[in-house]
Amino acid sequence: MKTFQVYKHPIAGIEAVKVGFSFPAFFFGWIWMFLKKLWALGCLYLLKQFKYLLIILLGLSILSCGSDSQDKTSKSSPKSSQTQKKPNTTPIQTTPEFIEQIQNLAFYKNYGFYLDSKWALSSSYYGPGKHMNYNYDSSSSMGMEVVIKNGSTAETISLSNSNPERALEFVQIFFKDIDNNKLKSYIDENLNKSINQIYQTTPFVHEGHEIYAGSIYYGNTLSVKPNSGYSQIPKENELGKKDSHNLINKMVSQEFIKNLDKSVKEEQLSKKYPILSAYQEDYNILPLTDIYLFYEGLNDGPIYDRPGAKVYGAKELGRVNFLRGSVKAKVIAHKELEGGRNYFYVITRDLQGWMGRPYIMSNKRGDEFFMPNPLTGESVRKALKISNTQVKKVFESSYNEFIPSYESILWDNRIPERYRREGYDMYVNALREGYRQHESLVNSYLGGN
Repeated sequence: MKTFQVYKHPIAGIEAVKVGFSFPAFFFGWIWMFLKKLWALGCLYLLKQFKYLLIILLGLSILSCGSDSQDKTSKSSPKSSQTQKKPNTTPIQTTPEFIEQIQNLAFYKNYGFYLDSKWALSSSYYGPGKHMNYNYDSSSSMGMEVVIKNGSTAETISLSNSNPERALEFVQIFFKDIDNNKLKSYIDENLNKSINQIYQTTPFVHEGHEIYAGSIYYGNTLSVKPNSGYSQIPKENELGKKDSHNLINKMVSQEFIKNLDKSVKEEQLSKKYPILSAYQEDYNILPLTDIYLFYEGLNDGPIYDRPGAKVYGAKELGRVNFLRGSVKAKVIAHKELEGGRNYFYVITRDLQGWMGRPYIMSNKRGDEFFMPNPLTGESVRKALKISNTQVKKVFESSYNEFIPSYESILWDNRIPERYRREGYDMYVNALREGYRQHESLVNSYLGGN
């Protein structure tokens, strides 16, 4: 039931006013008060509402000014906003070069190794620097671990669950000059010997590098501890120092003997065959052999002062006439040019010089001819015999002239650059100072080696 209060006004008269909550007063506030003619209360309420509204507008104005100021600052100095950005501190993960070398080894690929896991190691145990362990499994049941320091140098390289042959093969990858016989004996003796920790066993030492072998609780282990700074694995086809020097001696000796051979034969031939001795390029000396000259289908054939005919600047010295058949001659030298073209130094009764492109064949009577055929080579021949006395005479008088220059040698790519000059200089010094080296070269030459 609604309750009303009745008011009597001397002028306005009597009016009933409901007692209780008024929804119009709640929602419309001062407007309702003015409609009910509550002027003083309505003004007071309106003033209070205006104060709250003023505070809200002032706050919005401050926020708007701050936003405009920041926009202006960012537009006027874009570089400063860029410099305030925090740098990306996430490290870039790269594979160390030594690990890439390991993973490119034929040993790695042939035995089916693959990277299983990697983790950082404690510097309190391994010492200053960053230490990473790379752990490998394989399809051949072997395992491998490599510890890298500071992303560049190898601290340890270990192989587990191998046999003596594979362990030996593994070590030879890293040390080309190691004594294989002694290393094999060490591995055979220690690889399967039970121990508590791998580094408690006595190591095999090679040039400061330590190699440990033994059998611990998870299987036999071979561990290589290179000396400091080991960061480059030799190429797999690379020769060690000893083998490089042996091959260098062989190569330089071959070039020396080649130069000696040319000098000896030129001296022997220069008086009898002046046109041949005047030719300065390399050629093959043949034993002086009787042959017959004939060009089928041609009346004659030219003889030149050098191989290659007029195309190579040769001068024609004369012609051999074939109208009456083959012409008997002798041959003493041969030169092969590009395209399989063969030239022979021939001596007839009236002429001597280079004749182009013949090969040996026989006619029905058994006569042998040098015929013009660029597709075939010359026949098998014997070496020109030189006397022991003559060789030693030439050698002893001017052996320095036969030493090949460093630049003229076609180096075997298995010989590392660091050994080439060293080995060459050692050879030349030994040749100049040692009589035994002289005797060895002379005997090698005379023996046809």
